Amino acid sequence: MFAQLEPQPELLVTFTQKNVKLYLNDKYWGIFSRSTLIKPIPRGELRIKVECEGFFADSITFEINRSIRYSHNFKLRSTSSGLLKIKSELMVFVEVDGDNLGRNRPEGFVLSAGARNLKLTRKGYVPYEELIDVTEGEEIIRDINLESKSMNEALYRSAVLPGWGQKYSDRDPTFVQYSNIGAIASIAGVQLMYSYYTSQWNKSYDNYINASTVENVDKYRKEVDKYHASMEGMIKARNVTIALFIFTYSYNLLDIIVNDPSITAKNEIEIKNKNSPNHNIALSFKNGQPQIGYQLTF
Repeated sequence: MFAQLEPQPELLVTFTQKNVKLYLNDKYWGIFSRSTLIKPIPRGELRIKVECEGFFADSITFEINRSIRYSHNFKLRSTSSGLLKIKSELMVFVEVDGDNLGRNRPEGFVLSAGARNLKLTRKGYVPYEELIDVTEGEEIIRDINLESKSMNEALYRSAVLPGWGQKYSDRDPTFVQYSNIGAIASIAGVQLMYSYYTSQWNKSYDNYINASTVENVDKYRKEVDKYHASMEGMIKARNVTIALFIFTYSYNLLDIIVNDPSITAKNEIEIKNKNSPNHNIALSFKNGQPQIGYQLTF
């Protein structure tokens, strides 16, 4: 019977650069490009260090105690760059010089040296912008808490232009915009038709007054009555369209009150800190339809 030999631990190291110097427990191991597989490796504490010209050195320490393959990918940071770290109680999105870098992450963002325009965004919050000066090898730390958008600001905007407040609150303004535009267009169309019928009534009335024969009197009298009835119909239609506009405009403002952006932001903070109630019932609007939402938190 032969004793089964236990497999030895292995080490796989990968790089994003070429010509990387590798050290194991401070012992020079060689120059590698992209990746290298070392097998077997001794058990115990193993410190891996890498160096590359034009980049900051990096290292990691493993406790080798299992017969598995240990691996690590080194992403070396250029010496002509700086590191930006954002501390925030919210998961914000980071933009630098107009480029969206995605969600904030603990390890930060590597930025090339120079003046950079930093922008932090989050739905329901006022964006934060700052011009930062990135220098070589510098670590920039920003502790930033975004300010929640206010209902008063959203109401003011929607009062001036329906849908503007919804856009400000990072919500879809399409229904509010088109419903108000439709109501205004209806009022304008009805008013144009009323003006047309009024003009025709005036012409018919002048012809009726100046008629010299019985046939013309009867003819123009019928036209006067016809256009007068049309004018009355347009007056009723105009009242309906004005009422429609009042409804859509009021809905535009009510939508802001029901979906107060500052309350949404506050609830998000409370949920994160586990200070909010474990359930919440709220009225909201989606695609122009009222909805009742129920939220359960733990």
